[in-house]
Order: sequence, then structure tokens, then C-alpha cells
Amino acid sequence: MSQLKRLVVIGGGLSGLAYVHYLRNFLLAAKKTHLVEKIILLESNNYMGGSIKTHKFEDGLFHELGPRSIRCVGVKAQNTVTLAEQLGLADSIVKIDATSSAGRQRYIYRSGKLHLVPSSIGQMLKRLPGTNKTLLGAIIRDVFSAKKMNLDQYPDRDPPLYDFIAHRFGVEAAESLLDPVIRGITAGDARKMSTRALFGEILDKEQAYGSVIGSMAKPPINKTVHDDLFANDILLSKLLDKFQKERVSSWNLSTGLQTLPQRLSDSLINTNEDKVVEIYNQTRVQAIKINTKGGEDSTSCTVSIKTVDGDDVEIDCHHVVSAIPSCDLAKILPESTPAQTRNALMNIISTKHVPVGCVTVEYRDLKEPKALNSFGFLTHSKEGSRILGISFDSSMFPEIDRPHKSTRMTCMIGGAWFKDMTGCSDVNKVTDAHLEQISLDEIGKILKITSEPHRMTTCLWKTGIAQYEPGHGQRVQMARKELETLHVPLTLIGQSYDGVAVNDVVFGARMAADRFVKAL
Repeated sequence: MSQLKRLVVIGGGLSGLAYVHYLRNFLLAAKKTHLVEKIILLESNNYMGGSIKTHKFEDGLFHELGPRSIRCVGVKAQNTVTLAEQLGLADSIVKIDATSSAGRQRYIYRSGKLHLVPSSIGQMLKRLPGTNKTLLGAIIRDVFSAKKMNLDQYPDRDPPLYDFIAHRFGVEAAESLLDPVIRGITAGDARKMSTRALFGEILDKEQAYGSVIGSMAKPPINKTVHDDLFANDILLSKLLDKFQKERVSSWNLSTGLQTLPQRLSDSLINTNEDKVVEIYNQTRVQAIKINTKGGEDSTSCTVSIKTVDGDDVEIDCHHVVSAIPSCDLAKILPESTPAQTRNALMNIISTKHVPVGCVTVEYRDLKEPKALNSFGFLTHSKEGSRILGISFDSSMFPEIDRPHKSTRMTCMIGGAWFKDMTGCSDVNKVTDAHLEQISLDEIGKILKITSEPHRMTTCLWKTGIAQYEPGHGQRVQMARKELETLHVPLTLIGQSYDGVAVNDVVFGARMAADRFVKAL
């Protein structure tokens, strides 16, 4: 990578923006800024942030149409906290701590009832939702009874997540807890999800120590790889210290979560004295042409775009960073893409994504049911509910709603059960009004709320959430290795590859930027 580089980053969601942010920082730290002459970020929407989208109202309240909070547990979560702090957002943070009702209480809807999920030592004798088994019984099975799982019976030694939890804690635990929880995290079926991709560290520890619970205090089997600046970022973070002292479990921003990607975008523009970074929204990428002529320095790309003015333009560059879903990347790879490159990408560009509808329903002066004093609830896949679950946004961050005497909740619809829940297999034919009616019907049925809502906001994420089926991690690793071997100037980041959560995509972007700079 000896020649001066021009990069095109496709996708102005959090992963694409974070990549450019970290790339600039790492180039500066490594004294390599002179090796990159241009970084062009392209976003098709008229806003920055991708699936992080906040709808703001004139009265100051807002509805979250994507993620509604960011978890604060683990190394990747620490990274996102430090990013928010570095962007000057520390004073805007609202948080959920472990002692709050939203931090302690979650429900599962099963057998027509809301069941409180056991979450503390004092609740270990309570029954698992919809079963006669207790949490203590599930823990005893894992610690004393269940043998180490035999991974040789599964392709890629990667069992479905449901099988793994059923083996360790019993079928009742997999049914009553895992099934709805995975619906809430991935909008997918735990019976079809990869254990390695979602719970890889837990699986490694189980194999090393023979128990999940018994290995919790053990050191990681594979330590999280990070860049040279990461430790210093963590050490200097006053916000992270505060979070740890206050036992913060999740957080948002008082101006809405979309403030995070917007601040990233603003920061890139405001610190762009050298004019290296260019950001364009309402610009749709139509094709990526990759020309490989046998050597790394002779490799080039042409990115064909349609601008906001409707003009067709071609951008020549040395490297492309795809921060869009893999299924969307597949659509812009022309038939002329070299066979070896296409074969390298084949397994991951076919990763399934499922659509998810989000409907935020706001009430005023509502007499709230007891269950609303919690994080929310998730539904079991066999319950027949037309929603995946509801988050109680006002309970999570009451300081946002208190001045308005408002109650906000967000219904999640679809995922792997989109057709069953909406009655329609064509995502393009499902209207906002239909999703809103489903939400009101389920709110009335489960929460017994029949009051007229003050207002509603709806967004149908047609691409939705990536589904990590068994072997996903190995497929991604193999694809990246083959691209590197072939000297294909393409970097893959975002929720299709290394995790679907906000913390995953930010950390993945950071690591990808670090690898690029070290290879210069």
C-alpha cells in the first residue's frame, strides 16, 4: 500500500461514520496522514445515522425509530462511551442504572400473561416464565449436571444457540427465556442462530471450564483485540469512571440517539481543515467496479453514483469500505465482478436479513399499568402475538417524558415472523397504518390500554437485522481472508458481519480502520 490512497466509504450509518472518524485519528497518531489524499463518504438517505433515527417534535419530545438505548457492558460498550465523551456528549447522556425499575425488571409474555423475569439472587426460587422450573434449577443443571457440550456433532463446531442453552440449562430455560430474548435482540429464531457469532466467549469458556456459570469469573479465553490507542482512551475517560461507579447498564441522549451519528458527521466536517474528508448524502451508489491486474498497487475501483441532482458520476479510488448491509452490497456488484472476488463474497452477501417495523406510541396523562414500570416485555415465538415485544421508553428514561406528562412505548413487529405478524409476505405492501393498528391491538390485548394515543411515529426497516446462522463467523473470516489474498481493495464493516448491536458496529469500524492504517 505504497501509493497515495483515495477511499470511498459507502454508507453514512454509525459504522461508516465511525470508520472515517477512527481512520482520521489513527492516521494522525501514526503520522501517516500524508498517505491518504481523500476519504469520500456516500449516504443514500437525506440524514446521517442509518438505522439510528430519531423523530423530533416541536414540543421537544422525540420518538426513537431504531435503537432506543445502548448497553454499557463489556469492552465494546466501553469504546462507545469513550466515543460519546470525545464528541462532547457527556452532559447530554441519560442513563439506566442497575437499581432503577427499568434496570431491574423485564417481562416475558407467554400463555396469555406477563411474567416477571427472575433477575436477582432473591428471585432464584421463582419459576421461569410459563414453566414449573426455577432459575435455581437451571443454574444447578449447568454447574453440576450438564456435561461439556460435544461440538463435533455440529458443522464448524457451531451449534444453534437454542441447542447450547437447552444443553446447559435445560429445555425450559431455552424455551422460556432464550426464545423471546433472541427475538428481542435479533428479531430471529434462537433455533437458527449461531452460538459462536452471538455468544462466542461463553461457548469458549464452557468448552474450557465445563460450565457457563462456573466460568463467569474466569479470564477470557480469547482477549478482545484492540488498537494501540484503546487503553489510553479507556484510562482517560471520566465518563466511563462515572458509569462504573453508578452501575449504569444502558444509556441514551437527551436529544435522541441520532445525535451520536450527527455529532460524528459534524465533527468530521468541522475538523476537516485539510479538505481530505468529503461527505455526501442523498447520493446512491449504483455499482462498484473492481479492477484487479495482479498486484496490490495496480488494483483500483470505480464507484458509480447518482447524485442528489440526478447526475451519473464515476469516482475512481484505491479502496472501498462497504458499511451497508451485505444484501445491499450484493445489488451493486455488477456481473463483470471478477469470478474469484464474487466467489469470495458469495457466502456472506447471501446472509439473510429480516424486516422489522418500529411503532412508537405516545399517550398523555395515562393511568399506567404496573408492568409499564419496567424495561418492557418480549413475546414467545409460540404465543401467536403479532409483535416481538414492547420497550417502555418512558420508564427507561423518565426525565425525557416528565415535563410533558407523556408515556412512550415502542412496538417491534416482524423479523423472522414478518409474514405471520403482518399477514403479508411483500414488505413493500405493508403500510404504516397497518403496523400502527397491529400495535394498538396488541397494546390493548396485553396491557389493557384502550386510550386514544396522543401521536404515533412509524418506521419499517425493510432490510432490517442480519441473521447469524451457524457458521457465520467462519464464513466472514474466510471471505475476508480470501479478499486479502486476492488483493481486493474492499473492507466489510457493519451489522452484517461482526455483531448487530450499536457497540458491535462502532468497535468493528474502529478495528477495521486500525488494520487499514497499519497496512499502509
